[in-house]
Amino acid sequence: MKINNKKIAQDIEKDFKERLEFIKFWANYVKTHSDKDWSEQQNLLINSQLI
Repeated sequence: MKINNKKIAQDIEKDFKERLEFIKFWANYVKTHSDKDWSEQQNLLINSQLI
């Protein structure tokens, strides 16, 4: 089995960019919505993981 380091580096870069875009999206969401709105959504997500 041959390891393709170039492909691995590209995947890491792509994943990093996707995570960064999500962080920017979420930061903007938190800034533009009330605490009540986003905290209710977080509560639903957290509770769904506990059930």
